[in-house]
Amino acid sequence: MDNHSIIVKDYVKKFKNFTIKDINFVVNPGKIHAIIGPSGSGKSVIMKSIIGALKKYEGSIRVNGYKAGSVKANFNIGFCLNLEHFPSGISAFEYLLSLAKTAGLSSRDAKARVKELMIIFDLWKDYKKKVTSFSSGMKNRLMLIQAIVHDPDIVILDEPGANLDSKNRKFLNNFLLELKRRGKTVFFSTHLLNEVKDLIDECTIISYGKLIYTGLMGPFNVNKIFVLKTNNNRLIVRYLKHRRISYFYNNLAKEIILRVNHVLELNRLFNFAIFNKVIILSVKDYELTLEYMQNKLHHSKQ
Repeated sequence: MDNHSIIVKDYVKKFKNFTIKDINFVVNPGKIHAIIGPSGSGKSVIMKSIIGALKKYEGSIRVNGYKAGSVKANFNIGFCLNLEHFPSGISAFEYLLSLAKTAGLSSRDAKARVKELMIIFDLWKDYKKKVTSFSSGMKNRLMLIQAIVHDPDIVILDEPGANLDSKNRKFLNNFLLELKRRGKTVFFSTHLLNEVKDLIDECTIISYGKLIYTGLMGPFNVNKIFVLKTNNNRLIVRYLKHRRISYFYNNLAKEIILRVNHVLELNRLFNFAIFNKVIILSVKDYELTLEYMQNKLHHSKQ
């Protein structure tokens, strides 16, 4: 048995005007792994190949040691790749019940499991409603239940945070962390990097069919990077130089991007500003973006 939950090796998928090639990465058990890239980069194609929905490709994919798409491989995974594809004319309970039975649960166990999950996900009060009448947030929660109704080892989700409000996004993040706490492996695609940066253990970056990076999220840690605007940026820059604090001055936006080793350094900076009557116009966390990650990788290779 392989020591990885998912292994993608020398993956190539050719289309008429686009080719995904030389994709190699692994997803480790018990980790949250995000596949990141702009729209049209090939993320969904790779995910569909992992679950066996796409079978014609070069290279190999193994899931918990089994060939992707095989019965044994799919028994280990739960997935949902499209939020909007729900059947019409069926209630939420009936829909999930049919999935649970298809996954091998007995009728009694399936009913108990679906009810349990609908209560946890705050959908039980709507169990008789048609799926098509659900809001996007409710559909998202239904999608999550769909992926775990048979208690799989690996959960695969395509853009699960898309079009969610802050409340439902927080619910999603807590859900992913709970799966990790229970020893599950989570593999999902996203472009909402800033919202999930504190959840991800590993990532794979795909850009227009090419592998840019795969590995730990550590090199992209932005937890101690801040964006600062003041009415006297020149004086603040002098202070940063004197204290040997890493910074970058964005002349176009008239803002200072600084990295501190400890939050106390930020407190000292504020005290300096107050003492010198510098007005802090704004201070915020630096947002993790795909552009930042690509620039970071580019500079590390120089």
